[in-house]
Amino acid sequence: MTNCLRPRTTALLLLTLSLAACESLNDAASKAAENFQSAMQGAHDASGKLQTGYTVRGRVLLRDGQTLTCFNGITTGYLGSPTMASPGEGSYDPRTGKATLKTAAIPTVVMTQNNTVISNDCDKLAAEGVLIAAGGGAATGPRAATGSGPAGTVPLATTELVNFFERYPQPGGGRSTSWPRVAITLMDAPSWGTDKLSQFNNFRSPAYGCWTFKARIWESDKSSRELPSFHYCTDQSLKIPGGDNHAYYETWSGLVVPGEKRGSTGINRGDGPGYPDTPLPVAKRSNQAKLNPVTFTGRVVEGVVYATGLDMSKFDDPRLWINFSPAMEARP
Repeated sequence: MTNCLRPRTTALLLLTLSLAACESLNDAASKAAENFQSAMQGAHDASGKLQTGYTVRGRVLLRDGQTLTCFNGITTGYLGSPTMASPGEGSYDPRTGKATLKTAAIPTVVMTQNNTVISNDCDKLAAEGVLIAAGGGAATGPRAATGSGPAGTVPLATTELVNFFERYPQPGGGRSTSWPRVAITLMDAPSWGTDKLSQFNNFRSPAYGCWTFKARIWESDKSSRELPSFHYCTDQSLKIPGGDNHAYYETWSGLVVPGEKRGSTGINRGDGPGYPDTPLPVAKRSNQAKLNPVTFTGRVVEGVVYATGLDMSKFDDPRLWINFSPAMEARP
C-alpha cells in the first residue's frame, strides 16, 4: 500500500515546490516593478522640484556671451541659456536605474559687458544696474530699491553703447573711417559733481547721485537713431582708465591741447551728423572745470567714454563727442 502511494506523494511534493518557486518569482518581479516605479516617481518629483516653483528675477549678459540667470529667493545666479526657467533638472536612466539631479553652474565671480568683475550676488548685480528683468528694465533688489536711477532712464550698462566701438573699430593699415558716429549729451549731474575727489572725502561721492545722458547714433550722414535716455548712478560700477589710457583720454578729449579737427563744425556743437572740433565741450573755461578728470563729473564722463570701447590712442578719431545740455551749460 505504501509503495503504491509513493509516486503520487512525490508528484504532489514537486507541484508544491513548483508553486512556491512561482510565487517567489512573482514576488521578486512585483518588488522590482515597485522599485522601478518608485525610482521613476522620485526622478519625476526631483525634476519637478527643480523645474517648477521658480520665478526669474533677471538675467545678465556676460562679457563672454554667456547668460547668468537670477531667481527670486536665491542669492546666486546660474549659468545657462537665455531662456533658463529653473536652476536645474532631474532625469532617470532606465538602463542603469539611476536618478540624476543636475544643477546649472554657479560661478564665484562674473565679468559684465562693460568689463566689470563682480561677485555672483544677485542683490549686488541688481544694485549695479546690470540685472535685467524679463520686461527689459533693470531688475530691482534690496540695494537697487534706494538707487534705481531717474525715472524714464536705463542704466548705462544695459545700453548698446557699452563696447560699441569695439564692434566698429578703425580698419587700420593706413585706412580710416568716420562712421558710425555717436553724440552723447550730458543732461544733468549732481550739484556736487564739480567737487574734486581727494583724500579728504576718501575719493568717494558725498551722497547718492546720478548723471543722466541721451545719445544719438549715426550710421551715415542721412541715417540716425536715438537711444533711450540712460544714467550712471553712484551705486553702480564704472571702470575708470588709468596710466596710459588716462593720458590718451586727456589728449584725445582736447583737455590738454584743444585743436580743430578737419571737416568739423568747429565750436558749434550738436547731435550730428557733423562732429565738433573737440570731443569734449572745452571751449568754455567753465566747462573745462566741470570736465576736469579730478572732479566727480569729469570722472564719470571719462568712464562713459571709456565704456564705449573707443581706441583713444588714435587721437584724430572724431566719431564720438560729448555735449552739454543747455542746463549744464548754464551752470557756473
